[in-house]
Amino acid sequence: LPGQKGQFSLYDGNGSRWTRPGVASYSGREGVSFDADLPDRPTWFDYFGSKRNVINLLTKGCDPHDNLTRRIKPLIYTVGHYLHQWHLADIVAANGLVHAVKQDVDFVACAFNGVDGYSHAAHSRAPKVIESYRTIDDGIARARRELKKLGRDEETLWVIGSDHGHSPTHTHIDVARSLDELGLPCLYYPRLWRQDAHCAEMVSGNGMTQVYFRNGHDWKERTPWEEIDAKELPAALLAIEGIDLVAGRTSDGRVRLKTAGGEGTVAWTDGACSYEFSGEDPLGCGAFSCLDAEALLALTFDSPRPDAALQLEQLFRAERCGDLLISAKRGYDLRARWELPEHHSTHGALVPAQ
Repeated sequence: LPGQKGQFSLYDGNGSRWTRPGVASYSGREGVSFDADLPDRPTWFDYFGSKRNVINLLTKGCDPHDNLTRRIKPLIYTVGHYLHQWHLADIVAANGLVHAVKQDVDFVACAFNGVDGYSHAAHSRAPKVIESYRTIDDGIARARRELKKLGRDEETLWVIGSDHGHSPTHTHIDVARSLDELGLPCLYYPRLWRQDAHCAEMVSGNGMTQVYFRNGHDWKERTPWEEIDAKELPAALLAIEGIDLVAGRTSDGRVRLKTAGGEGTVAWTDGACSYEFSGEDPLGCGAFSCLDAEALLALTFDSPRPDAALQLEQLFRAERCGDLLISAKRGYDLRARWELPEHHSTHGALVPAQ
């Protein structure tokens, strides 16, 4: 969904702003409609015969009786978000994971929220963050003991994913207000009902944000980089202290990226990536051609923006991606108003975690 964390969605092409599926804040009360607003496509639950869900927000394809925490989940997220008490969510998730494994099912989806929640509230190595890691580790160890009793430990595949790493935050940038000042009235959370909006800004992490522009087809088609750059908007945004990089998709399908000192182009053809630049190198890895994803990662691993050429391509390939991506420098994030709770640690930007 737009904004990567699903802060809000504009529409699905058929709805209006005033009726579902119109503007929806999935960080607000519309969160109960998250599954209903997803496209009518299979989810991971549809590929397994027996499954269980624990705390995870995405439940489409999972029958209610298989959604083990469906009744307590709203309370858990409310307590975690507003009272900054995510340890309850971690304990429920760990116990739910063990309970689901005991039922000898084919697939279990389980979400642990404490590491992310406590990192944003303080920093990535705060005592409560470490406690969350220990809760996760203990829950997995207990689940594996149950699998061994069932004789299924060796045949079980564990897939453990996480959000981006964190960096401490000292300054918040108000991108929505900056767009207003640049003559582009901006729709943003929680100001969702603005009738004169020329663009919409959706923050993720909060080190990255995506901007959607209202063009001749209302909101229904993307605005290419050439049109955005012709209005000198990338240069105006890069003049703001703390904004590191902006990027967009060109009309011929390449990714154009720009920093205060240089500009580059990423092109993918048949699984191979090429990159060229002028001025200072935006990616900091030098020009290259015909690299596959593995070689690209190896080349850029120690660069200022590791794997950015692949991540930008994947992001702009997504059908709900914005027209312009804005990435913050380390120490900055891109949400000043309505950041509740205030973030003291940020992720999502195209910079290494610290």
